[in-house]
Amino acid sequence: MIRAISVENDEAEEHQLEDALARYGKERGVECACTHLGSADELLEAPYDADVIFMDIDLPGTNGMDAAAKLRKHDTTTQIVFVTSLAQYAVKGYEVDAVGFIVKPVRFYDMAMCLDKVRRIMQRNAGESISLKTQSGIFMFPLSDIEYVETSGHDLVYHFTSGADPIRVRDSMGKLAERLADKPFIRVSQGQLANIMHIVRIQGDSLSMSGGDTLFFSRRCKRDCLARIAQYMGRTI
Repeated sequence: MIRAISVENDEAEEHQLEDALARYGKERGVECACTHLGSADELLEAPYDADVIFMDIDLPGTNGMDAAAKLRKHDTTTQIVFVTSLAQYAVKGYEVDAVGFIVKPVRFYDMAMCLDKVRRIMQRNAGESISLKTQSGIFMFPLSDIEYVETSGHDLVYHFTSGADPIRVRDSMGKLAERLADKPFIRVSQGQLANIMHIVRIQGDSLSMSGGDTLFFSRRCKRDCLARIAQYMGRTI
């Protein structure tokens, strides 16, 4: 299933997009669901859960390019396709990791090419992402984007390598460690879990992370952590 959101303020253009999406689903045998929003502000103000966002650029209020940049601060997973007559902005789409660019009016061939790519990325990321449920909604992040996680009261705070803002989630470190037991993560202490891929230096009892932060082994965890790191370097985990 492809869950799409279309951000478009032109009714006729919206109908063309939804018709192309419906045709794609019928021809490819894929269920497609589309939610329509009339402005980027609606998208930014409410929680959403989608695989792909079709974003116009010339929108009332916040334009689509600025909205995409804001989304990327807390969502590095949801795919973005710009659908617009402003073709001169195509290059800027790379700055927000857009998966595609469709010039209006929407043609089925262009839509099909973009959705084929969306599906390939969805399949590649399947099982390698984590969903985080917060008060603002459910967000999806690739596991590879997590630098480390630490406890804060009864919450967990996720830190990311992409530049996304840290996210606070009500959860326990023990449960998270169990979920990631077969992934390249180590419990460096009772209150911190680190992604081995983002360790740049080990010195004494400390770990230097790629983002510049320093984490410290607890005496109880250090031996197991070093063994896990050695296994990872040999690619046995």
